[in-house]
Amino acid sequence: MRAPSIKDVARESGVSYKTVSRVVNGDEANVGAATRQKVQEVIATLGYRPHHGARSLRSGRTQTLRLIVTTGSERFLANPYQDDVVAGVADTASDRGYGVLLELVRRETSAPPPGLVERRVDGTILLDSRLPQPLLVPTLRESGAPCVVLANRDVDPALGWIDADFRGGAERLVRHLLDLDHRRIAHLTDDPAYRSSQARRTGYEQSLTAAGIAPDPGLIVMAGHLREHGAVAAAELLARRSDFTAMFCVNDLTALGAIECLRYHGIRVPDDVSVTGYDDIAMARYATPSLTTVRLPWYEMGAAAVEMVVGAVEGQRPFPEGREFAVELCLRDSTAPAHASTHF
Repeated sequence: MRAPSIKDVARESGVSYKTVSRVVNGDEANVGAATRQKVQEVIATLGYRPHHGARSLRSGRTQTLRLIVTTGSERFLANPYQDDVVAGVADTASDRGYGVLLELVRRETSAPPPGLVERRVDGTILLDSRLPQPLLVPTLRESGAPCVVLANRDVDPALGWIDADFRGGAERLVRHLLDLDHRRIAHLTDDPAYRSSQARRTGYEQSLTAAGIAPDPGLIVMAGHLREHGAVAAAELLARRSDFTAMFCVNDLTALGAIECLRYHGIRVPDDVSVTGYDDIAMARYATPSLTTVRLPWYEMGAAAVEMVVGAVEGQRPFPEGREFAVELCLRDSTAPAHASTHF
């Protein structure tokens, strides 16, 4: 049985196929409300689906967006927050009638990937919080298609951006620890080339300073963003023989690795040391103990990036623009009131 065509819809509706085309393409100005409703009812009854290839030929669009994920890990999606971003992008693009081309770019690459310019897409979403962006951003800017950068802001005046209140989330976490009477709070951080990591460290230091506590460089350890990085950094902190009662980690995976290291050394969380993460990945809720953290709305941020790009492609909203998402403090079992400072 053949699929219904636009001419079938036109015949059943008693209108021209051009009128059906206007309804399908959202051209409401040239179609009356009653006619539009009748056509939509027939479309639903017949199960008609527009032919996106034909639509693309008429509009000059590909109905395809590109999501570029930069990574320094050995494999793609090593960090669960990326799953949420990809899901938010894919779900929203599908709802808007667009496909998604996923491209992976290694951070150590020295030239734009082959085909980055040659492959035609209507717009691009770039997930990368590094500064500066000397490689991809000029290429994407010069392509002429709308591009939105995720987890970064003001990278280039020609590009849109979606970001979150990374600094504010860190401030709230550290204030939570201060409210529990912690005064020796360590920080496992990440590469300062990442703007999001810079913001978290700034929030950490500002909260301590506001409480009259000078940040101690001996309590700040360069870690990374994966579980094994947290374990190694926690071991380094213990090797320094510094006293601390709490640990603010750059993300949840780092925090989970740190907890494993502390447990290995007989240090109880949160009885001896309170530990916090950042991101609120799914496993943070089910860890032992469950992890106090900050929820970043990664799915919603991915969805918003698609809406921003599609709005620019279809002329529905100004471009470029930016949007910052709020974050949420999630209090769980990995933090508790401080005891006397412990020298490990």
